[in-house]
Amino acid sequence: MDSLEALRGMNSNTVDLIATVPPFNTGRDREGKSGQYPDQWRWGDNVHYEWMDQIRDDNEPLVEVIEAAMHAHSFDLGAFLCFMSIRLLEMKRVLKATGSIYLHCDPTASHYLKAAIDAVFRAKNFRNEIVWCYKENDTANRYYSRKHDAVFFYAMGDYTFNIQRGEPTEAPIKS
Repeated sequence: MDSLEALRGMNSNTVDLIATVPPFNTGRDREGKSGQYPDQWRWGDNVHYEWMDQIRDDNEPLVEVIEAAMHAHSFDLGAFLCFMSIRLLEMKRVLKATGSIYLHCDPTASHYLKAAIDAVFRAKNFRNEIVWCYKENDTANRYYSRKHDAVFFYAMGDYTFNIQRGEPTEAPIKS
């Protein structure tokens, strides 16, 4: 099921922790339990223009972030930020006053996504940027290899934080 549909079906102020991984614009369809989901940033079937009106009603600074990305980067990045923004607003609605959110993203749009999540959850609630490093073939000869993603951590109010300690792994653990 689409995360937006699931979020809209939830009660407000009921979630302690959100961990989310948005699409990375691979251009390939992703397989889910309910079918295929496109992993690309385009206005149309999966990003609706009327969402901008909803976002404008709920959070005008967020509209400015989306429009700035369209001017600075591309119309398609604006579509991605609209796709994410409508979901971020719903995530904020369902998150408890003591809840926290972790948003995982790749370097392609992380700086634009950081501005969007700041507009929704407020910069004062930003706690940390976690850099997730991974190994990749070091065959690049025209640019530096891409070897990390960002995870933005925001927490509301008097949140609970339990640190996990352990030995780092060479690769992500597959479930």
